Order: sequence, then C-alpha cells, then structure tokens
Amino acid sequence: SKGLRALGWKPCKADPDLYLREAVKTTGERYCEYLLAYVDDIITCSKIPNETMDAIRRRGFILKDGSVEQPKIYLGADIEEFKLPEDPMKMRWAMSSSKYTAKAVTDVKTKLKEEGLKLPTNVRTPLSSGYRPELDGSRMLSGEEQNYFQGVIGVLRWICELGRLDIIVAVSLLSQYLAQGSIAHLQQAYYIFAYLKRYDRSKLVFDDWKLII
Repeated sequence: SKGLRALGWKPCKADPDLYLREAVKTTGERYCEYLLAYVDDIITCSKIPNETMDAIRRRGFILKDGSVEQPKIYLGADIEEFKLPEDPMKMRWAMSSSKYTAKAVTDVKTKLKEEGLKLPTNVRTPLSSGYRPELDGSRMLSGEEQNYFQGVIGVLRWICELGRLDIIVAVSLLSQYLAQGSIAHLQQAYYIFAYLKRYDRSKLVFDDWKLII
C-alpha cells in the first residue's frame, strides 16, 4: 500500500484494497484509473496499464515472468472481451462467474455421489417453494456436516460476490445458521447449487477499458 501511494494511487474509502488515480488520455480528456490489489494479485483498469505494472516493478516488487498480461481470470471471475450486439464495433470487458460456479457445482455433485445422492431436479427458484429456514425442525448437523455446510455457504457467498445476485437472498437466509445448521439447511444449500446448475446467466460489463493483471 505504501508503494502504491508513492506512485500516486489513493485507496478508496469504501474499500482500502481498491485504488484510484487521476489520469489524462492522449486526447487531453481526464479520467480515473483503477487498481485492485488482493494479497499478491493485482488488476488495473487504465488506457496504459503496462506503464502502471512497470512502475510497480521499478519500486522493487517482483513480478513473475509472464504474469503481466491481459486478464483471463481474477479471484475466480472469468474476464473476457465482449461486444454488445447493438454496438459490435466497440470492444468492452465482461466479468462472469460461470467457470467458478461450474467448478463449485461439480464439487458438490462429487460429494453427493460419494453418499449415493444427487442434486434436486427441475429446480426453478434458489430455495424450494415456501421454505422458511427459521421454522425448520429437522435434526442438527454433526460437527463434520456443519464444517461442510460452512464451506458450501462460503462458496455460495463468493458466487454472489462474482455477480450472481439472483441467489443472494437465499444465501443470506442460510448464512444465519453458520454457527449451527440443520440437515434441511444443508439440503437447501444443495437446492441452490441445483438452481445454479440450471441457470448460468451472470455477466458484468465494463465500458471502454483496457484491463491487465
């Protein structure tokens, strides 16, 4: 953080890992560059991103050979170039949770298969119709089951962070039982994964940026 500040970057008040810096395009137009630092991963949004990474290297930070490139994935999110059908001449950037979500669903399916179970089918909503977790009366999870429940809720919460806002209410409701959940709470978590398996539709578009990690 000290090194980034020395290069003129200022942390955002809402998130100290997000940095901003004023810049000027070759046309003279002023704009704002962004840089996101998470542990040892950095992604920057700028018209001249390579200059930012070169400046960080000159500050003495070691960047792995071949690691500075146009991004394909960042913190689980797929990143790709994207064109809108109504404006095919202009390149934009998109972030998607698709691959992370698909991997999470596969992991849950593998776990269930080991127990002779499967994900629910014909799922149309994140939670089963009329389900209210606060009224659940099924047995409490064992210690091992509770640890697994906490893990899958953590995965679901990150999927929400990556853009799947359609499951955020269901995940928030089940997150209340991270201290002690029931078998039905775990089954409803499986229900969310079944919903994610059926619907893959998260994409967040960035307009007129070059990105580099």
